[in-house]
Amino acid sequence: MDIKLENIDSELMIKNFRIKANKKEIKTPEKASYSTNSISGINEIYRKFSINSLRTTSLDKILKSESYETSVNSRIKSEVRNNLNLFIVDYCDDNIPNQKHLEALSDTQYVYSDVVVTPVFSSFFRNDELLGDNLIDTFIELTNKYIEIVETLNNKDIMGVIPIKAPRNYYDKIFDNYYDKDITSFIIDFDGKSSDTNLPKIRKLFRLLKDHDLLESSILYGLNVSEGKFMKDATEIPARDFISLGFGFDIIGLNHVPPRMPTESWKEIATKRRTYRLFNRNNYGYVKVSEDDIFSKGISGKTNVVKHNNTEQFKEATKIKEFMAQDPTIEPYLSSKSHVTEKTIDKIKKLRNDTFK
Repeated sequence: MDIKLENIDSELMIKNFRIKANKKEIKTPEKASYSTNSISGINEIYRKFSINSLRTTSLDKILKSESYETSVNSRIKSEVRNNLNLFIVDYCDDNIPNQKHLEALSDTQYVYSDVVVTPVFSSFFRNDELLGDNLIDTFIELTNKYIEIVETLNNKDIMGVIPIKAPRNYYDKIFDNYYDKDITSFIIDFDGKSSDTNLPKIRKLFRLLKDHDLLESSILYGLNVSEGKFMKDATEIPARDFISLGFGFDIIGLNHVPPRMPTESWKEIATKRRTYRLFNRNNYGYVKVSEDDIFSKGISGKTNVVKHNNTEQFKEATKIKEFMAQDPTIEPYLSSKSHVTEKTIDKIKKLRNDTFK
């Protein structure tokens, strides 16, 4: 990737990068979109893989069945668009993949992604007792094997996945491993958590970037960032995913992790009248709306709610870029959003001061 820093907000953590990859260009800050709403500079493709699970794409079947592999490739290809495609693979199996599994995973991803992304090993970090003390060593070993496979026939840059759920003691080890391989831009997998509840780890990450002189050349992509939870009788909450742009993330990806609740809670929700959340550009909040309300707004069903929110966030990211081209800081504009509180602004400014000064 050709990464050029054009501007940094004088008060906040928002950076204006120009990124070129595979003859395609985007500017940050950016909100990724997806194949059926391809409006953004980045088209995110996300797929779960396992060795042999009926609920995910099976690597064993790819290895053994030509018709199955053709079907998998056809479905992925249908999601590719003309903008910059970022195909993220999540290996969500509890079992350790072998060399053949990693080769199949790598070859499937490589063809359809303009930038190679190391795998998300989500199940390892959700149940860290599976590997115990070997968790980080196994993660790094599998990641390195994947990189070796990619680099046998490679003319694309690589972005490295850093799991937010990794113990902070191991951030140096994960980061240095990528740096030694000349991988200096990162996908931060929040696994359904929010950025503002992980500020200590984000501070750690920026300290590592600063120590390696990467603050002005490293792209950070926030993946699976939580939108936030509606507590009790709340009808509106801060849009924690979009507000993450203020905490130094250049691109906000999509969230593929549903809220984690007991089975009983899901059953209770199923018996109630369905509600949805709509992103409000005027205050950076999510508003809880009923099914009747969304119909009155010309929106029908969950699919179109997702499309509406994605489109509104993309438009707002575009507006932020326009403000950055005109003013040294967009702090007054962000402060005008009622869900970007003074406390939030103070957190962002402190992070910026600690990082750049």
